[in-house]
Amino acid sequence: MNHHSNRWLHRFACFLTFATFVLLVAGASVTSERAGLSVPDWPTTYGQAMFRFPLAKMVGGIFYEHGHRLIASVVGLLTTVLALWTFFGQRDALVRRLGITALAVVIAQGVLGGLTVKLLLPPPISIAHAALAEAFFCITIALALVTSPRWKDPLFDTPRALALRRLALLTTIVVYCQIILGATIRHAEHAVLAHILGAMIVFLAAGTAAMTIFPSVRRKDFALLAVGLLGLVFAQLWLGVWTLIVRVPKATSGQLSAVQVIVPTVHLAVGALILGLSFALTLKCFGCLRSTVPQGTIPIKGYVEMTKPRIVSMVLVTTALGFFLGSGLFHHNLGENASLRQWPLLLLTLLGVGCATGGAAVLNNYLERDVDAKMERTRHRALPAGLIPPEHALAYGVTLVLAGVTILARGVNLLTAFLVLLAAFLYVIVYTPLKRLTWLNTSFGAIPGAIPPLCGWAAATGHLDVGAWVLFMILFAWQHPHFYSIAWMFKDDYRNAGFKMLPVVDPSGVSTFRQTILFALLLIFVSLLPTFIGMTGQIYCAGALVIGLALLAVGVVLACTKTALDARRLLRASIVYLPLLLILIIVDARF
Repeated sequence: MNHHSNRWLHRFACFLTFATFVLLVAGASVTSERAGLSVPDWPTTYGQAMFRFPLAKMVGGIFYEHGHRLIASVVGLLTTVLALWTFFGQRDALVRRLGITALAVVIAQGVLGGLTVKLLLPPPISIAHAALAEAFFCITIALALVTSPRWKDPLFDTPRALALRRLALLTTIVVYCQIILGATIRHAEHAVLAHILGAMIVFLAAGTAAMTIFPSVRRKDFALLAVGLLGLVFAQLWLGVWTLIVRVPKATSGQLSAVQVIVPTVHLAVGALILGLSFALTLKCFGCLRSTVPQGTIPIKGYVEMTKPRIVSMVLVTTALGFFLGSGLFHHNLGENASLRQWPLLLLTLLGVGCATGGAAVLNNYLERDVDAKMERTRHRALPAGLIPPEHALAYGVTLVLAGVTILARGVNLLTAFLVLLAAFLYVIVYTPLKRLTWLNTSFGAIPGAIPPLCGWAAATGHLDVGAWVLFMILFAWQHPHFYSIAWMFKDDYRNAGFKMLPVVDPSGVSTFRQTILFALLLIFVSLLPTFIGMTGQIYCAGALVIGLALLAVGVVLACTKTALDARRLLRASIVYLPLLLILIIVDARF
């Protein structure tokens, strides 16, 4: 096939992509106007052939529904022409397969469209109709790209090719899932909270992909796609909020205002554009990039270390603490069958929280890799030592966070998934940069560190009440003596790295030890609250008082000696404190 013919095929494919987008907007308008059954028969229109229906009668809902069918017919015709063109006029096997696939999908889409009318808009078929429409849009984009002259350009060499492919593919998957959730809301009035949670995940995935592309691929086409994707995601977040404000439930009767029709339609249209750009970016990452990094042995130990297993283990202990207290798992009166049902839920909760926490730790390593190289205790970590490429760590961290959130959203409940995502956001986006700005970073960082017991409680009960917030206060207070002891031991390292930890700002230690003792006293008080509100009994109360006073005593000794040895003793005491608190809860519940 000559170059001139290829150019016209590309133009035709681009026109089909544009026509498909118009069709998507028309379909969104039908749903927004509630005009799905304005034409009650199919494939005819009020008994007449579709193209013979008088234009003068296209008023009200008929205008939207019949117009949608007309555009769909044109798209079907264009797809048929393109499929024949590629099959008989193209030698490229990929182009031919895409053409045939597009034809098969457009036929299936037409059948689904007819079934939605024949079966009076059943939600499952309507959702499938919307999802397949977006998939067809992606196929037309693929045809436009692979027939483009630039598709044959020399491959762009970059060491981040593999990471970019994974990030782009992940972004496309989460965007497509988010669109399906949106269709579920429009057609079945379900999954609103899941859609809101999905918006945060899309923002995280798209932002990470775009920010990774800018310094990695010096090509205008990649930059335009990344900028467009980032801009549309920001716009879509605001449109989503506006849509939630003006949205009217499907069952509500009455005339809709122009805003109530236009805003959801634009929201869907922008969503389709985000999917299109993300899919195009994914295709280009797979088809136009070549990795310059030789394949070698994967440093498994480095990947494990980046998740900070010690921190993850402490998080899992506090998550279990919240789960036990929320569910009453160790109480005799729960019943054997109820207890057996709770254990799988606990394991699933710990898996999801563990993945998300490990992912947040990896992202923290990624953001601090430059300053970690300046500190004696961290310069041998996998990233500053160069054992793992930064882009691999970024992809690894994002994947773990999204995997954890997905496990919790699908296997536990949406509240738990939201809390874990919130904790990861606060830890990575808020606490990590604050370490370079203010000594208050410890208190800000204690907020995401205190969320795990809320996750455990929410997993067990599906809601948060006073008991959950008491656990939050215990963890919030506990973290201060724990992290102040670390900061005192490594204050010189922190100073060299530019971290504004309290011992760096106050070298004398007066403020550090005052804060340590104050929060140790606060910990004693809040650790007794579970007994006062009826969550635990006298055994726990007495034990919590003893271990709280012991922790305070170690803190007082440190304030007097100001030695690194006593700071390490306080660190060890704080590490032992939480498991002991959990044991006290178990013993108290059983006896």
